[in-house]
Amino acid sequence: MHGKVTEQDLWGRTRSTFCQFLQLKRPIKVVIDASNGMAGKMVPAIFGGFGKLTIVPLLLEITDRSPTTLIPLVEENLAMLKKKWPRKFAIWGSALTAMPIGAFFWNENGNTIGCDLITALLARDFLKMPQNKGATIVYDLRSSHVVADEVKAAGGVPRRDRWGHAFIKKTMAETQAVFGGELSGHFYFRDNFYADSGAIAFARVMSVSANSPSR
Repeated sequence: MHGKVTEQDLWGRTRSTFCQFLQLKRPIKVVIDASNGMAGKMVPAIFGGFGKLTIVPLLLEITDRSPTTLIPLVEENLAMLKKKWPRKFAIWGSALTAMPIGAFFWNENGNTIGCDLITALLARDFLKMPQNKGATIVYDLRSSHVVADEVKAAGGVPRRDRWGHAFIKKTMAETQAVFGGELSGHFYFRDNFYADSGAIAFARVMSVSANSPSR
């Protein structure tokens, strides 16, 4: 028997799916470090040409070697990203893991934002949506108390769980949680089959920032 190879370009469909999570009322600018991995392909394919989003690219070339390694949690690995920071205007920074299933964020001053704080931020974001009223949020047991406090303040149900995608996804499915977050930069979404996605996390963080009252 002889098989047949059929090629399909799925980037268009992927872009339309992920960009549903990106809603910007104001323009926003961000430096993205793709760690020379597949994020370098994903970033321009999904977020490139999005009117109000300006991306300053860093290490988008896909190679077999990454000068920043694959662990953005290590502070020394962020030197190139922080060196590229334009100090003359407010700008976000983000590093996507090479896969890219994880996301890490820095503010306009170059200060690292803890992933538990990002979990708290996105928990409030999802819980304020009418369809998610009173929903469960699953979070990594290593997170600070701010996560549970913010979830309760937003009317949600905090669910503390062991870290690791197998545990987080299982608990989210059992409780029909809308969102989950780990201290390691992995963020999980009910509307992504409970799987983690650096792209969706990036889209929502940018949306929250751009849609917040200007300072």
